[in-house]
Amino acid sequence: MRRRRLVLALTAALGLAAVSGAQPAPPPPVPPAGGAAGPLAALSNEAPLQCWWRASPGAARVGEIIEVTLTCAVLESATVRAVPDESRLSVASVQLMPFEIVSGSHPPDVRAADRRLFQYVYQLRLLGADVIGRDVKLPPLAIPYRVQSQIGADAALAGRDLVHLMPQLPIRVVSQVPADADDIRDSAEASLARIDTLRFRASAFGAAALVLGALGLVAALGALTPAFGRLRAGRTKVPGRLSDRLVLQHAASVLDRLARESAAAGWTPDTLTEAHGAVRLTAAAVMRDGVRQARLGPTEPVPEGRLLVQRRLRRARTALTAHVTGAAIGRALTALPADASATDRARLERLRDSLDALTRAHYVADASLDLRAPIDEAIAAARDIARDVARERLWAPREWFRPATPAAGAPEA
Repeated sequence: MRRRRLVLALTAALGLAAVSGAQPAPPPPVPPAGGAAGPLAALSNEAPLQCWWRASPGAARVGEIIEVTLTCAVLESATVRAVPDESRLSVASVQLMPFEIVSGSHPPDVRAADRRLFQYVYQLRLLGADVIGRDVKLPPLAIPYRVQSQIGADAALAGRDLVHLMPQLPIRVVSQVPADADDIRDSAEASLARIDTLRFRASAFGAAALVLGALGLVAALGALTPAFGRLRAGRTKVPGRLSDRLVLQHAASVLDRLARESAAAGWTPDTLTEAHGAVRLTAAAVMRDGVRQARLGPTEPVPEGRLLVQRRLRRARTALTAHVTGAAIGRALTALPADASATDRARLERLRDSLDALTRAHYVADASLDLRAPIDEAIAAARDIARDVARERLWAPREWFRPATPAAGAPEA
């Protein structure tokens, strides 16, 4: 039995050596004729590997991308199998100088009888003016492969390395440029008349854009005018009236001056009265509860209990006062909505405490020395609140058009 197996192995080896001993000449390129029947009809039964080229155009221009297809038929029968090295045929590995490989693809393999057909498609282009009017051939392409013989169910005998040499495919290079041209230039389609027409059209479009932009600006101003009117709707326009922001700035400056003077000379009934009025103005402006304003003449005296504001640019004198008490601030705190900010609530509480402290000092204790610390604290708190609110309303556009709200039923000078 062992001797019989040895005789079979030697017979297979001698047959393989006889098949692979002489390399058959590559067949001429055979163009496919509709499907797999055309190439397969020209295949030789003895050749384990057959390949051919096919180019999409018969001629190409310089720089034009053409498609070249490599098709191979591999013998894969039950006893003999050809194994080509396809790694050298991929787009990243193959070299087809002087053509430049732009891209490529590898379609799925197709089987027909005892043959496996595979293809590699290359997109090529040729650059260079020296090849115009000449035939440029694809370089020789060597495809290495081996032939394996099946000995047993799980054993195969590989033959020696073989090479299938592809024939060179000629491609005619044509061009539309003159024969003595040094390079390739695209022909300009626009004449001088066409350029002049395009310039006139661009100028017309620019003028139309300016006109439409001016019309849009007029329309925007017309739309914004009612919006500005709604900002001041329901408010009494009084010439020369100070806004709440200016009232707060004046009250802060008065409180700051009184704090500096009291640090050196202490509090007097007159300074306490002036400080009390400035704190009431601050509370009224913060609450928008109405600030009484009265225009004064150049020599008219300031009424008692009012603060004087002099504007140098307009040479106007205005007397300010407010009838706000701690109880009124308490009612405002109670009426605050649930979603009111904690900052607004804290400001009203501090203003209420400041007014209560000044009222006790002015009407009850007559500015006794033991109340100096609470008075200083109340003045500092009201001054800080006036500055903060005036700064916030400086950056609120609605405040630029809002005059100081007059008190309900209060006469205006």
